[in-house]
Amino acid sequence: MKGKIYGLLLILLCLALALSLAACSRGGDGDDDEDGSGRGSRDEGQEDIPDPGESMEEAARALSGGDSGEIAVLGVDGEAEEGFSTSGYASLIMSRVTVDTGRVEQDGESAFTDAKISAPDMEQVLWDAIEGLTPEDDMEAALAQRLPELIDSAPLKEFEVRLELRYVDGQWCLVSSTELANAITGGLIDARAEVVRQALEGLEGGN
Repeated sequence: MKGKIYGLLLILLCLALALSLAACSRGGDGDDDEDGSGRGSRDEGQEDIPDPGESMEEAARALSGGDSGEIAVLGVDGEAEEGFSTSGYASLIMSRVTVDTGRVEQDGESAFTDAKISAPDMEQVLWDAIEGLTPEDDMEAALAQRLPELIDSAPLKEFEVRLELRYVDGQWCLVSSTELANAITGGLIDARAEVVRQALEGLEGGN
């Protein structure tokens, strides 16, 4: 059991994704839509808020297949940053992600849609990756060889996530959340929690 937990923890270390997940579309600033359709207005005399529909589609495209698209990143500090990038194993996972969005609902400076996100089942990948390995094996080398193929061939798992856009500094921004991060990494956050739980149980039980 210790060998398996060690292998899983090593995988999770390799998969340290550091994904920044809030994306801001660089949609119009309110001057592009002359007929004003689909706009919400803040207060009289202030700028109109553009329709969030196109920005939601843009955000979904950016999350699908790891395509950076025309988006920026909204950090946890609420500041928008340029780019949306992944690397290594994260790129392999994101290359298989698809995002389907539903009807967009706008409430002032916020907009929402229910999305279905499909991604490689990373919990399955974790367990398959350590199958047959022992503590005597060179786990790092074995995992480096196994993980790309397993991620590429893993069954897809579907997640239902409520996506939120927020209008900040003249642009619609995709609000990051643990739920979204877990979905686009194929449940990796949930899997990590389960591995840590089993590791702690093993330590407490002396196994």
